[in-house]
Amino acid sequence: MSEINKNPFNPKLDEIDQIEFIEILNSLYQKKIQIALFIIFFLSVSIIYAIKQVDIYKSEAVLTIADNQLNAPQISGSAGIASMMGLSLSNNSQNKSEVLMQTIRSREFLKHLIEFEAVLPGLMAATGYDRGTEQIIYDSEIYDSSINTWLPTKNKPSDPKPSYLEAHTVYLKHVSISHVESKNLFFMSVEHPSPIFAKNFLDLIINEADEMLRAKDLQESSDAISFLTSEIPKSSLVSMKDAINQLVQSKLETQMMARISSEYIVKIIEPPFIPEFKSAPNRMMIVFIGTIFGILISIIFVISNDFLSRVFKKNI
Repeated sequence: MSEINKNPFNPKLDEIDQIEFIEILNSLYQKKIQIALFIIFFLSVSIIYAIKQVDIYKSEAVLTIADNQLNAPQISGSAGIASMMGLSLSNNSQNKSEVLMQTIRSREFLKHLIEFEAVLPGLMAATGYDRGTEQIIYDSEIYDSSINTWLPTKNKPSDPKPSYLEAHTVYLKHVSISHVESKNLFFMSVEHPSPIFAKNFLDLIINEADEMLRAKDLQESSDAISFLTSEIPKSSLVSMKDAINQLVQSKLETQMMARISSEYIVKIIEPPFIPEFKSAPNRMMIVFIGTIFGILISIIFVISNDFLSRVFKKNI
């Protein structure tokens, strides 16, 4: 019999487990009012939490890299010379894509954006949106929208205006950009309590990123042309002069496209829009998760309390 009792497949063990399970069910049934109160409490908290959440709207856009390449002569033979002179001939879409993404995500770019009126308050002080007036609701403790002034706080009594470094973390939470390399498509979005701000801010990001890269290429190509034209008379080799002339031609083409193209780097496929419906929060999901959490906590509490009571009684 002892060998039978040691058998893990002994039916008596199943009977013991069944008895313990029934006892647990009985304990839960006896504490049904307590469990119900737990569930009601968590349900109420989750409803209040869901109601207090601010509606968030998402404006989206689809972009690609503009094809501004001309049918220029081959300059592959000049690549080595350009490299030695510290010049770059890399102008492929992959390189542009990476530059665009890193520019939009950069602190320096945000520093430029917050120079525009309402951008910094919209990022750092917005707490809601009044659909009747179509105006952003600001946190009155840190920002006075009537006089466009940041108010002193305990943490920042003398210089209450947030810096671009402080705003950068918040900026990255509002702005999203992803790149599908196989299709050379960018998907950008801005989330904000104000649907109008979301659309306008996304427009601003796209336009200013394009303008910033345009200005950078104009300056670099202009500097390169000045340097290359000064080098031509110094060279005695015809082949070297031809290579430098090709480099100058390449930079002149960059200058021309930067000046005449309305979409220099960024080509908009699907422009930003004012969203009509909120994208977050999902209040039903918040209430559902809160209720499920309440059920689990109440069951765990009742079972743990019952177990501790039995242990206490045995020790006595």
